[in-house]
Amino acid sequence: MHIIFLSATCARADYEDICKKRKYPLLDSSQKFFEMFLNGLAKQPDITVDCITLRPISRGTYPGFYIPEDKTQQEGVCYHYVPIWNFPVLKSMMGMAAIRRKLHKLLRQYKGEETRIICDPLLLEGLQPTASLGKRYKIMTAGFLTDMPEFADECDEHGAIKR
Repeated sequence: MHIIFLSATCARADYEDICKKRKYPLLDSSQKFFEMFLNGLAKQPDITVDCITLRPISRGTYPGFYIPEDKTQQEGVCYHYVPIWNFPVLKSMMGMAAIRRKLHKLLRQYKGEETRIICDPLLLEGLQPTASLGKRYKIMTAGFLTDMPEFADECDEHGAIKR
């Protein structure tokens, strides 16, 4: 089975390089969680894991205007970094198009084989390509939402949503 995961998760060494160049530190709880999740999946027999990544950078915190496409292998997970122009609107538009192209390429590569797509719903650039290409190729897709801190106090003592 092939698992294609879309998020802002990077290989550990690449993530540390990004952190060194950033002007402000990153809150890396999702990086750690998804990294452990992907490594656990990759250790399962007969599963390949590809992670399509829109790197966690922005113009205000990371130097450089163009970040080229790249690929890294770590602990059985293949990280595919999509190319972007590091400007607010261009990053999102180019990121969505690059994610679509990479996802389409992987789905064609794995055509006829059992494949699943998992997307971090907080990666907005990945939602539309995941939904449309998953439907087009008749592939099961799922969203993996790790945390919504702004809603942490929305539940009452019985676990029901207050509103």
